[in-house]
Amino acid sequence: MSERLDKALQQMRDSGKTGVFPYVTIGFPTVEDTLKIVPALEKAGATLIELGVPYSDPLAEGPT
Repeated sequence: MSERLDKALQQMRDSGKTGVFPYVTIGFPTVEDTLKIVPALEKAGATLIELGVPYSDPLAEGPT
């Protein structure tokens, strides 16, 4: 996976362009929406798309 990221970043550097890296929480607002959102972001020209896994762990967010 790191090789793909490195390649995309290097292509941006070489071309002198700025990239767009949207973040999508998988399943938000629904799984069906996620399955529509990700291809739409790709079609719109996103350089990379970061997919996040939702979880509930208050300690992961810092002191409570």
